[in-house]
Amino acid sequence: MSDIVFLTPGFLGFERFNNFSYFDARVLAALRAALQTILGRAIQVVALNTRPSSQLEIRQAELLKNIRDFESRFGRADRIHLIGHSTGGVDAALLLNTRPLGALSWSDLDPTGIRQRLRTVIPIAAPQWGTCLTLAPFVRVVRESPFKRPLRTLTRAVTLGRLLSRAARSFVMDQFAKSALSDVVADLGEAAGYVIGVLADLALLDNLRPNEMIELRQRSVRDTTLKVRLASVVTAAGIRMGEPPYRPEPLFRTLYDATAGEGIDCPMPPAIGERAVTALKQALRDGRCISDQSVQPRTVDLCVNDGIVNTARQLVLFDEPAPGDELLAFAIADHLDVIGFYARFRTPDYVDAGLLLSGSGWTDEQFYELYTRIARCVSEQIPSSTPTDGINNCRVA
Repeated sequence: MSDIVFLTPGFLGFERFNNFSYFDARVLAALRAALQTILGRAIQVVALNTRPSSQLEIRQAELLKNIRDFESRFGRADRIHLIGHSTGGVDAALLLNTRPLGALSWSDLDPTGIRQRLRTVIPIAAPQWGTCLTLAPFVRVVRESPFKRPLRTLTRAVTLGRLLSRAARSFVMDQFAKSALSDVVADLGEAAGYVIGVLADLALLDNLRPNEMIELRQRSVRDTTLKVRLASVVTAAGIRMGEPPYRPEPLFRTLYDATAGEGIDCPMPPAIGERAVTALKQALRDGRCISDQSVQPRTVDLCVNDGIVNTARQLVLFDEPAPGDELLAFAIADHLDVIGFYARFRTPDYVDAGLLLSGSGWTDEQFYELYTRIARCVSEQIPSSTPTDGINNCRVA
């Protein structure tokens, strides 16, 4: 086969859990349809699994192994295109470094030359410089010994319990998620095994702390021998203008406030932060924003986020390309809107409320525009393709 697009998942790591897919089915359908429209031929789009919450070094090796295993069964691709959501976007971008994570060499990790065949890397809502959410009290409670500071641990555990109850209520509001939940309950053995596996290895939470990711990024050097287009999609939750403004649900408000990192020590190198914020503001002016026109980002600074990842931390910011060239799209959406989990009608009496419920105004129109833009970016790295132009404009006062 000449080209293949792989989708790489984030923290939870699964491609499909019973009937519940990490990437909503419309992500694969939208990409395949857009690529076929642009290129005039079908391009295979495949969603991968990875290690759920393992450290980045293990996820990197697993990603390469999973691609290698796929090619051993279905044939070697001439060109490979990676689209990664959240930590999956970090995994994809780290393949562009001159050195892999850990002690092994690239030749040991990548004996079939996957990196040399990479042509497109598109991270979506990826914590390239960490996320302040990892410093939130309800996250720390799962990483610290309960005997170290028992009173603080108890307080944080209560906060975590409240958050989980809100998450459960949010989950069952989505009809498709509710159906998947019934399947999970029907197979408690598999579900328990998955949860135990995640809880037994939460090293990724440490990896994604701002200090660790800053250290990793500052020692990262892009491998200029690779002919790869790096194009990032960044996300920021929006607010609908006018009266009265939409109020997001309690779960999202809790996550948004924790991710904003106000009042805590959530470091970001000043020069890097300034480059990122400048690029985001420019994107709003020159039409790389995808948004319902009545919705705007709450602000553009180091605190604005999508409920999981700070927006300014989602750009890789190698020395080349310039930040503006790296930024493919600025999506006014929450962390899960962009992988298909937003409010929509399936039939008049069957409504998916979506997950997180941020009130960012994300609809089919913005979703398909985003994946058309992603497909156009991929197609530009395929010989003899001549993608058409046309993007939506979004401006802030």
